[in-house]
Amino acid sequence: MAVAKSIEIHPEITCPHCWHRFPSEDVLWVSVSPSLRGDSRLGAQGQMRFLPSRFTLDGKAVDPEGSPCDELACPRCHLFIPRALLEMNPFFVSIIGSPGSGKTYFLASMTYRLREVMPGWFGHSFTDSQPDVNLILNQYEDQQFYNADRDAVIKLRKTGEVGDWYQTVTFPPNQPVTFPRPFFFSIRSTRDQEATQSQDVFRPIQVEEKNQPSSHVLCLYDNAGESFLPGADDASAPVTRHIASAQSLLFLFDPTQVEKIRMSLQGKTEDPQVTSNLVTHKHETVLHELTARVRRFTGLAENEKSDVPLIIVVTKFDAWCHLLNANTLPPACKNEGNGSVAQLDMETVMKVSGVVRKALLHYSQEFISAAENFSSRVYYVPVSATGSAPEVNETNEMSGHRPRDIKPAWAEVPMLLALNLCCNNVVHATE
Repeated sequence: MAVAKSIEIHPEITCPHCWHRFPSEDVLWVSVSPSLRGDSRLGAQGQMRFLPSRFTLDGKAVDPEGSPCDELACPRCHLFIPRALLEMNPFFVSIIGSPGSGKTYFLASMTYRLREVMPGWFGHSFTDSQPDVNLILNQYEDQQFYNADRDAVIKLRKTGEVGDWYQTVTFPPNQPVTFPRPFFFSIRSTRDQEATQSQDVFRPIQVEEKNQPSSHVLCLYDNAGESFLPGADDASAPVTRHIASAQSLLFLFDPTQVEKIRMSLQGKTEDPQVTSNLVTHKHETVLHELTARVRRFTGLAENEKSDVPLIIVVTKFDAWCHLLNANTLPPACKNEGNGSVAQLDMETVMKVSGVVRKALLHYSQEFISAAENFSSRVYYVPVSATGSAPEVNETNEMSGHRPRDIKPAWAEVPMLLALNLCCNNVVHATE
């Protein structure tokens, strides 16, 4: 007979969709029996959610038709909650940027690089909490980094305002509400994995354990840039409310969208993002809207600064690197090898941040002022998600990148910095 073992769980959980906070014993389970198709919140296509009264010996809830279940759901919105959120500390990160700022390419390169460097360098795994939930992002990674046709021109689909990126829930009496669909990643010490894999059944986390170094669930939110334009968020579509609970904010600043920067780069680059197919957005407009929403959602006073780290991710470094008189970025991590854990080189990160800030201040002083009036902790991190300019087709439109040419630079650094600033003993840094 199987002997059940215990897993520590948090006494309270925050739903990563609707932000409802509830006791862990109120978590619902998702039925699996075909006859239980249909749910009061999710309609005919969703399996019924239920509060169980019966369990199997290995801790799985049994649905009303007698089938053991695996998946959990929020008692308010009935949307899926990864099991890892009960066991590990949540780390909420919001990614914000204007339309066309490169969020999709940055996301794919960032997660790809984190999967590479976290286990080997920092002693932590970086894995999907549930692969089907991260399906869109995994497809982006596959297209860019695991594509068998290395010469195919790949253009990633931009984040939409509707469709796969969102989920609609119907609340009584008959009010549909749309929530963004987050990505979930488990970050767990590789030294602790063997012990935790032998555990099967939930038990409450003891108070004395809460302040110990622990594993985390990264809940990552990506909205279409249009969602941060004024008036785009309301009660029926609270698609950006995650910024109120975010422990770190990643704001994408695309220098190729700034007319003054493009003019300064004329004759120094042939990148079509600078020379043709020009897109112009005022990043400060999106940042002002972000600031207004955070203040409104959290009650932050107008003259008060947020202490949430604001990491300005300055995208497409390969297109504007001439502003810094450099075409490469220095190593951001120190890894001595021989099995030792790597460290984020904070001296280098802060030095580069200062250089980038100085360059942006010359061209977009209003943006810098807005960022530093909003947060007391602002960092400027240059990245290149692809390391190369996009291809241009016969109609002079940018058609994408070839996998053989994609070489990310510093794509993982913004998240490594956020983990260092916000999560205990995950990413260590030099002093």
